[in-house]
Amino acid sequence: MRNSIMLCIMVSLAALTGLAMADVVINEVELNPPANGIMWVELYNSGQENVSVGGWKVVLMDEAWQGPMTVPEGTMISPSGFLVLEGLDTWVGHINATAILYDQNGSEIDRSRALLDERASTFTWGRLPDGKDTDTNRDWANMLGSKGKPNGAGSVRT
Repeated sequence: MRNSIMLCIMVSLAALTGLAMADVVINEVELNPPANGIMWVELYNSGQENVSVGGWKVVLMDEAWQGPMTVPEGTMISPSGFLVLEGLDTWVGHINATAILYDQNGSEIDRSRALLDERASTFTWGRLPDGKDTDTNRDWANMLGSKGKPNGAGSVRT
């Protein structure tokens, strides 16, 4: 009986952790920053609990290149909180790519649509509103960058 109770508790905790992980999404991506800028990806926690994201990785990918960004161990994202990961200053801005978020076990958590950023500018691709995740292209808008802050509907490029 005691073993059954312990098993139920462990399964419940694993399920809750899985639900919290599902609340973290790629929220904004800068692929082609202005002069001397660095590519970056913003994560957002749309859930009600802190989420431990240490060891997670975001990979920017196009057909011929991959740019990995690993989250430092011990990193948490609070509810409605943001985390910005920056690429290396040696990376050349890429015009198109997809951002993919993996957990510490290498399981895919989230993926952006294929993003196209032809201008080296302060415009980025972001979700409107923050955390919107219907798994459609309509989740994303080309907008004035808001690195580490809420995405603004009034800043969308038409």
